[in-house]
Amino acid sequence: MNPILFGSDLNHPRGSVSTGLNDHVPRHHDPPGHSRPGDPREGAPVYLSRRFPALSDAGLLLGRLVLGAVFIAHGWQKFHKYGHGNVTKMFDGMGIPLPSLAAFYATWVELAGGVALVVGVLVPLVGVLLFADMAGALWYAHADHGFFSEKGGYEYVLVLGVLSLLVAFAGPGRLSLDALLGGGLRREAVHGERRAVEV
Repeated sequence: MNPILFGSDLNHPRGSVSTGLNDHVPRHHDPPGHSRPGDPREGAPVYLSRRFPALSDAGLLLGRLVLGAVFIAHGWQKFHKYGHGNVTKMFDGMGIPLPSLAAFYATWVELAGGVALVVGVLVPLVGVLLFADMAGALWYAHADHGFFSEKGGYEYVLVLGVLSLLVAFAGPGRLSLDALLGGGLRREAVHGERRAVEV
């Protein structure tokens, strides 16, 4: 007889037979983050955020607060100190298309968007809008001045734009108005389903 047809494992000692029934059943359940010798996970970094998920939420909160405060400051500066007319003239001098509309967009997306980041509402949408704002600033105002911000370069707006996109992709975290409202809506939906079933 051909032993292969009956599931013999040629890597096992002679005479041993593998039924194939339990070959893929784990013999031992390791706790999360634990690795045994020879395990591919051995030596892999264990991030604190995996052990303490609240740290991710705290980091997202801190990032939103700082980023939001920066945008609020710049939006308020455009609105209160310069005014729409002066911002429009400045944008027109930079060659920005539709300077009046662009000035309105930059002022209010920075001011209102910064507030939205701080409280954590509509964060994915706001992050993308702020990224577009910074992309325009990089292209029209800073690209010709090199990298470093001290010489008028795009270093600063690049960081702000990428951080805005990061927050948009990562989400606001659980310490946000989005999470609070989302949790309330989910609980209301569950209660509604239960009432429907009971009826």
